[in-house]
Amino acid sequence: MVALNKSELKQLLHKQAQNTLTPDEQQRLDEWYEAFDTTQKDLTVFNDTEHENEIKQRLLNRILQSEILAEPNDRKRVRFLNIWQWSSVAAVLLMVIGAVSFWKFNTAGNHEKLLSFQTTQGQLRQITLDDGSQIWLNAGSKLSYPKHFDASRREVYLDGEAYFDVKHNVEKPFVVHTDRLTTNVLGTAFSVTAYKNMPVEAVTLMRGKVQVAHGKEVLGFLTPDKRIEYDINTGKSRLMNVDAASLISWKEGKLQFEDQDMQDISARLGRWYGYTFKFENNQIKNCRYTASFNNRIPLKNLLKVMKEISLVKYRIDTTQKTVTLLGTGCNQ
Repeated sequence: MVALNKSELKQLLHKQAQNTLTPDEQQRLDEWYEAFDTTQKDLTVFNDTEHENEIKQRLLNRILQSEILAEPNDRKRVRFLNIWQWSSVAAVLLMVIGAVSFWKFNTAGNHEKLLSFQTTQGQLRQITLDDGSQIWLNAGSKLSYPKHFDASRREVYLDGEAYFDVKHNVEKPFVVHTDRLTTNVLGTAFSVTAYKNMPVEAVTLMRGKVQVAHGKEVLGFLTPDKRIEYDINTGKSRLMNVDAASLISWKEGKLQFEDQDMQDISARLGRWYGYTFKFENNQIKNCRYTASFNNRIPLKNLLKVMKEISLVKYRIDTTQKTVTLLGTGCNQ
C-alpha cells in the first residue's frame, strides 16, 4: 500500500484538481488509486463536483478490475461482492470529502471556488469584494473569498491581518473566519489580526458594532475604540480600550506601535522586512514601546532608532536575514 498520510493526500488531490502535479506526484497518486485501502475511508480531501466524480470513477475502475483475482467460476460472485464492498467504502469516503480552505458548499447545494489573495513581505493590498466592501490586506496575510456572495450571508476567511470596511446590508451579515474567532457584522469598519505563528488573535473596531465569538461562545460585542484579544494558549479573552486608528495605521503606510511588547513588534517587523527576529534574553520580549515609523524606512535605520529608545542592542545578519536583540532587559 502506498503510504500517504491525510495531509499528503489532500495536497496531491488538490494539485490534481488544479492540473499542477509533477510526474513523480502523479505516479504516487496513481499508485494510491491502484492500491486503495479501506482503512483510509475516513480521509478528508480537496475537491469540487467534477473532481469528486473523477475520484469515484477511478475508485470504481479499481473495483471492477479486482475480479481478475478470482477463479473463472467465482468471478461473478467476487465481482458482485467487491463492487458492493468498494462502493460502500467509496460512498463513505465521498460523503466526508470537504471543501477545506479553497472550496465552499452553500445552502443551495452548489460548490463555488473561493478566490484567494496572499501578500508577501513588505506588501499591502486593497481588495474590493462583490458587494462593494473594501479590504486592506497587511503583509504576510491571506484572504479567501467567493467571487459572488450567496443570498443569505457574506463569508470570508483570513490568515494574517486585514482591515475591513464593510458595506451595510441588514439582510446579509458579513462574517470573517479565522482559526479561532468568528466576527459577525452588518456594516462597519474593523480590523482582524490572526497570524498562525502568534499566540493572540484580535479584533479592533473603528466604527459601528461587531460580535466576536469563539465557536458557539460569544466573547463580546465591540463598539468603537474597543478591542478583543483571544489568547490561544489559555483560551481566555479580554476586552480593552484602544486607539483604533493607531492600531490600524499600517494600512496608511506606517509602522506604528502603541505600548506594544517587543515580541509583537519584532513579529510585525519580521513580516514587513522578511527577517527572523531572535532574543538573546527572553525578558526582552516583554519590553513595551511606543514608536512610529514610515514603512519605507530601511530596517537598519529603524533598528538604530529603536536602540536609542529602548537601550536594547542588536546584531543583524543580512546573509541569513536574522536580527538578534541583545541585552538582559528593557533598560540595561
